[in-house]
Amino acid sequence: MKKSLVAETEQYNLRYGQMRFKTSSTLAVSYTDNVFYSHEQRDDFLVNPQVTLDALWPVTELNALRLSLGLGYEWYAKNSQLNADAPLVNPGTELVFNIFVGDFRIQLHERFLYQESLFFNDLSGERERFYNFNDVGTFSRLDNDVGFTVDWDLNKVVLSARYSHENFVSTTDAFEYLNRASEWFNASASFALGDKAKTGLEVQASFHDYETETVLGDNWRGRVGPFVEVNPQEKISVRAGGGYDTGR
Repeated sequence: MKKSLVAETEQYNLRYGQMRFKTSSTLAVSYTDNVFYSHEQRDDFLVNPQVTLDALWPVTELNALRLSLGLGYEWYAKNSQLNADAPLVNPGTELVFNIFVGDFRIQLHERFLYQESLFFNDLSGERERFYNFNDVGTFSRLDNDVGFTVDWDLNKVVLSARYSHENFVSTTDAFEYLNRASEWFNASASFALGDKAKTGLEVQASFHDYETETVLGDNWRGRVGPFVEVNPQEKISVRAGGGYDTGR
């Protein structure tokens, strides 16, 4: 279960002392036939250039501090009222520490993200979110996630438990009703079907406590069911699951 950072550090092409850096740039062009997601449909083209600087500090062979800074802009060709007055700045940090005790791996994490773009994916990619606002070009918010994961490796069987505490704060006054604290729980038992496949049972639960309940109320969700995951190649993973989902 132990994994070195050597392969990851090789992806960073600049170095200053122990710090590694890499830069990347993207240019995305998209089209929508309903930019405001309303009954009065209005189409638009969106141009989104972005430059990102990533930094990695390998604290130990197994632990690292990751920093990122994205600078971009979202330009709407027809609906100029959605265009921001300044570039979008999206900094983020991730601190992960791994502790190995016998067959147990304990991972502690602290992730912080500030976003201004309207479309947003979660830090880990596990909780994707889409904000469906009308007449809004930018949405500024802070998102902090702290928690731990425990894996117990019993050869063909792996038992896992994960807990995260999340604080979400909108710095755009109109959306302060979204401010909340959330508790996320995950547990799973997986059985290896050879080297490239596994199956098992997973349980997920979450509780969300909103600072003000004028628009959204406190709620919880729960899910339990089986899953199958196949990894035919090193960077390709296919996963399917089902089960029972409930909430209030």
